[in-house]
Amino acid sequence: MWFNYYLSQIELKIHILTNQKSWARGFNDFFPLFKWEKALKINGFDFYYFYNQNHSNLFNCDQLWVEYRYFNSYFDTTDQTIDISPVISFLQKAKSKIGSVVLFDSSDSTGSQCLVLTQYVDLHLKKQLYKDLNLYTINNGDKGFMCWIPEGATPSNIKYYTTDVSQLHKFRLSWNIGMVDYRYFPLSGYYPIGTAILGSNYYNKFRTRSPFSYRDLLTSYRGSISKDTRYSFQRAALLSLLSRFSSTYNIKTGSFINKSDYLSEMQRSRISFSPFGWGEVCYRDFEIFQSGSVLIKPTMEHLTTFPNFYLKNETYIPLKWDMSDAEQIILKLIDTPKEELEQMAKQAQDLFLENQFSAENFVNHFAKMLQE
Repeated sequence: MWFNYYLSQIELKIHILTNQKSWARGFNDFFPLFKWEKALKINGFDFYYFYNQNHSNLFNCDQLWVEYRYFNSYFDTTDQTIDISPVISFLQKAKSKIGSVVLFDSSDSTGSQCLVLTQYVDLHLKKQLYKDLNLYTINNGDKGFMCWIPEGATPSNIKYYTTDVSQLHKFRLSWNIGMVDYRYFPLSGYYPIGTAILGSNYYNKFRTRSPFSYRDLLTSYRGSISKDTRYSFQRAALLSLLSRFSSTYNIKTGSFINKSDYLSEMQRSRISFSPFGWGEVCYRDFEIFQSGSVLIKPTMEHLTTFPNFYLKNETYIPLKWDMSDAEQIILKLIDTPKEELEQMAKQAQDLFLENQFSAENFVNHFAKMLQE
């Protein structure tokens, strides 16, 4: 067996309480567990999914994972008086019946809305973590959840929590959204193929474009601007800048277009931008890797994630969070030999594909995540 020698000794029955249906189309955080189900089972990991906290068999397991979004209504709310004690009571009940309870924090950002729950579980899994874990002990409100937002950004009026320094040892990296399903199927909106178990059996069909292919656009950026400046301030700054460059360079911008045309424009672009949204890691990052374009993105140096696709000036070009250096970066890239850009895009695409197709990488990470 090509996995680490100790994996075959593990036998763990894991129940997952989630509101992400395995058969639903779209993206699912647990997709790699579906995709590599056989490899995980061979190495001692068995998964069952539950969508009701009162299911009679929920606690019949070795380890229970509770996805944060299952209880999202208790945390993603402006109701400052909401009582979260039912969530805490559920976790305490689970702990009394099961040896190990895990919080699967599916928050978009490196920050978290549910840090108050860490003390009631054995492990707290997140897609990405602050390099400085002590930041989880400081309540900075919206900036604690989205550390990059500017002063005066649209307030969320959501109640945030912290955790105690004594709980920081529980934090573990799970996996980011680079591991979900990025296959493209024409008419995919009409059938549940995106993350369906059936579709996972045909994972060999994966569309990419060579970084060395002909590209007639400098860049393409499509999207809308939200009134919520926490989400949109980087996007607004970028669209304003690109609109000034569009009279001189071949640039496509504007509102949403259909998926096929959107991907086609990206595949024709030498460089592509992916500002932060509700979180730092965005679906657009991986669409850019697939397209063979060069990813330009606000710097990711404050966090750690798995897989680590973000190697500064190797797989992406970093920008300042306030986008103040974006114009300078664009002008520099215009004069950069295309061979250099192509090589960077190739390194990023190769790294992305390696992790998309390597059961070994994922299973080894999964085992280490639970054993550290």
